[in-house]
Amino acid sequence: MSCILIILCLISGVFTQSWEPGKCPSIDVEPVDICRVSGRWFEYKKSFDVYDPEETCAEMFWNNTDTVGSQLIFTSIPKETKNCLKIIADATLNDNSLFTDFHIPVSASVKIYTYILETDYNDYIIIWRCQNRGSMHAITSWVKSRYAKPRIDIDKKVREAFRKRGLKIVSFVKMDQENCP
Repeated sequence: MSCILIILCLISGVFTQSWEPGKCPSIDVEPVDICRVSGRWFEYKKSFDVYDPEETCAEMFWNNTDTVGSQLIFTSIPKETKNCLKIIADATLNDNSLFTDFHIPVSASVKIYTYILETDYNDYIIIWRCQNRGSMHAITSWVKSRYAKPRIDIDKKVREAFRKRGLKIVSFVKMDQENCP
């Protein structure tokens, strides 16, 4: 049942995105040290278009497999079932974009290109994705923290990162990290 819920959430995310006219903006990002970005990341905020109010305790564990490849393990706990859900993805860093191949149970793999907009490796990471569809585009973003309760003002870092690249800040929703294991 929970596998079906995950698949439906991923599919609905594609259709609920806010599409805007024009192609995805071209952005500059700094090179990323894949070894330093590895480890545990708590989901601090995510774009409203991929937010699920039933999701709690969302985390990502970044496990390096070599100098360009990684395995990403995403976990969360639905409020209703309290069973831990897990999705595994293979990720490859290429020209500062992250090509991620999600392995979704009872479904085909889902391949997504994202960018690490900015990170300080110790406190936060800002992940940004833009999808083109015809003459329209949709932007999605995630903000993750090394700590369930961030030690720094990550919201300020997000505003600065988007402003520095001339990007419109997406509507974010704070994730529930209370009472997590």
